[in-house]
Amino acid sequence: YGTMLIPPSGYRLAKAVAATYSLDLNTLLSIPVALFFSQTLEGNFETERVQLLDAIQRCPDVLRIYHQQGKIHVPRKHNRLYGLLEPCVVGILPDNAHTTFHPKVWVLRYEHDEAPTKYRVIVLSRNLTYDRSWDIAAHLDGEVTVKRQQKNQPLVSFVKHLLSFESFDGDKRFLADLRKVEFQTPGGFNNNFSFHPIGIDGHTNPIVTQVGSRAICISPFVHDESINTLCENSSDELLLFGCREEMRRLKPETLEGVRAFCISDLVVDGESIEEGEDGEGEQLQQNLHAKLYVFQGDSSRTIWFLGSANATKAAFDRNIEFLLEFRGCGAAVQLDRLKEELLGKDEK
Repeated sequence: YGTMLIPPSGYRLAKAVAATYSLDLNTLLSIPVALFFSQTLEGNFETERVQLLDAIQRCPDVLRIYHQQGKIHVPRKHNRLYGLLEPCVVGILPDNAHTTFHPKVWVLRYEHDEAPTKYRVIVLSRNLTYDRSWDIAAHLDGEVTVKRQQKNQPLVSFVKHLLSFESFDGDKRFLADLRKVEFQTPGGFNNNFSFHPIGIDGHTNPIVTQVGSRAICISPFVHDESINTLCENSSDELLLFGCREEMRRLKPETLEGVRAFCISDLVVDGESIEEGEDGEGEQLQQNLHAKLYVFQGDSSRTIWFLGSANATKAAFDRNIEFLLEFRGCGAAVQLDRLKEELLGKDEK
C-alpha cells in the first residue's frame, strides 16, 4: 500500500483524493510518511515523531479522504496527532438508507519543476486499515497532455461526486488536468481499460451484464442472487473463490454447476498455529478480502474487473462502488493463467 503512494522519482505530491469504506486512525497516521517522505507503512512511527509531525502538518492542504460516515476505527490508546488530520477526513452518508459508500480509490497528483505533471489512480479492494486479509490492487500512472481523454470522464465524475460533499483548494485545476491524463496500463492489457464509478450519475455495475464462456469470481462476501447472475452469464464454467463461512450460507442449488473454493484454514489461522506455543505477538486472521472478476470470451480476449464490489446484492444493485476494468489478449492475462496461479498446475 505504502509503495503505491510514494511519488515517482523526482516528483512531489501536490494533491491526493482518496475514498474508503472504513478508516483506521493509526493507519491514517502512517499515510503522510509515504506521501511526503517516500517510506512504506511499516516504520516505527513512535521513534520518528519529528518526521511524522512534519508530514502530518502538510496534509490539510493536500489530502482529502472520504469515507462511510460512522466507519472510523478509534484505537484504544489516544494520540493527540489524530486531531491534526481531522481537516483531511470527510464522512459521507448516502441519501438512501440501504446504500453504502464502499469504494476504495486514490487519485494523486504529482508535480515536478522541469517535467510534465503526473497523476496516479490506485484502485483497491482494501480499506484504509491495517487489516491482514488478502487483497488486490492496481494502479495506473499517466502524464497530463493537451487533449481531453474520453476514458477519464467516469473517473472525473466520481471525483466531482466526492467534491459535492466537501471541496478543496485547487479542485477545479485538479479536475481539469485529470481530464487530460493519458494513463498507461500494466503489460498484457494493451492500454485497454475503463473506470466504473458504480452508483453515481446513473453508472451501474458492469459485472451484472458481462458475459463469457468461463468466469472466475473472487469475493469474500457472496449472495445467492449474485452468484446465480454470474452463473447465467458464464455459459461453460464458473469458478468461485470465497470465504468458507460465507459460502456455507449459500443455498445448495446455488452451487450446482459451480466449482467453489475457499482459502485454506492453514492460511486463515496460520499465525495463531505458528505462534500458539510461545504466545508472542497479536495473533490475527489472514482471510480473503480481494474482489476480482475475470471473464473469458470465445476468443482469446479476457476481461478483468477489480475493486471494491463483492458478489452481493448490495454491490450489484445499490452501493456506491468503484471498479477498474482491463481487457487484453496476452498470455499473462488469460483466465487459465490465473486459474493455474490460484490452484496449481495439476488442477483441471
